[in-house]
Amino acid sequence: MFFRRKFAWVIAITLALSSSPSLASRYAETQTIPDATIQLYQQGIEQFNRGQFPEALKTFDRVLKQARKIGDKKLEGTTLTQIGTIYRRLGLYSQAIEFLEQALAINIASKDKVNVGITLYNLGQVYERLGQYDRALESFQGALAIAKILKIYS
Repeated sequence: MFFRRKFAWVIAITLALSSSPSLASRYAETQTIPDATIQLYQQGIEQFNRGQFPEALKTFDRVLKQARKIGDKKLEGTTLTQIGTIYRRLGLYSQAIEFLEQALAINIASKDKVNVGITLYNLGQVYERLGQYDRALESFQGALAIAKILKIYS
């Protein structure tokens, strides 16, 4: 309980990070992602928001395959983060860590700071639920540092 209260600010950071531009607007200028893939990604977000996690997993798996097919690392990292987040919400923590660590490596390599922050936050949530408080704290502090860099949190 103390741990959760102490890091309540992380919720505010996450809301700020997740309120970043939609996938469609982030890629509108480059047009590297087919419209059908963007629509599929948005469908996965809608399924996630409705709590339809099994359906969202299937949808994001299709998006992940498309991202890899077209070689879009930012989309791949973003999608891996979404999949890891779904596994976290389902309480499947080992799968969540697996996908979130893959996402983190790709998001760092592609310099996608917003998704690095979101991924670190989700890793922190998993580690907290597993009782690995030192690792959770490290992840939350990383998310906070990203939020400060992006001037989302002061």
